[in-house]
Amino acid sequence: MEKGKLSDASILRQPYGYDYLQRYTTFACGGEKERIALEDRLEWLSSDPLKAEMILWEMEKCRKYEDYIKLLDIYGNYLTTVNHQQRLDAVSAKLYKGAAGKLASMHQKRTKQLQTMKTTANNNTLINHCNKAVFFALVWMLFSFHTFTL
Repeated sequence: MEKGKLSDASILRQPYGYDYLQRYTTFACGGEKERIALEDRLEWLSSDPLKAEMILWEMEKCRKYEDYIKLLDIYGNYLTTVNHQQRLDAVSAKLYKGAAGKLASMHQKRTKQLQTMKTTANNNTLINHCNKAVFFALVWMLFSFHTFTL
């Protein structure tokens, strides 16, 4: 066993790849004698997509909404794809009971944070597209100006 052996997410495309990932980190951390901390499992993985799978696996085992939120606050940066968001929503819906007070406000706050993250990502994409359009417009103008001056 060596750290970083699983360096890309191709293992997840294999039959039983998800199970292999869990068993690999369990074995690397010394077996199943006691509960293995998520941080210890993540040390054995060098790929962010693989880490995201381990984080989601841990989140799916949560029994309390507070535990789910704690993991999301710590490891939320690894969960970047649409698939991750859908799976997060499913876990959140399972754990969220709609209780008044703290849980409801935590859920609303986290939902707003996730929406802000999505909006920021969409805005960054839009800015990149606008920057490219402006660049090509400037190149076209310079080329046109150069053509007319010759």
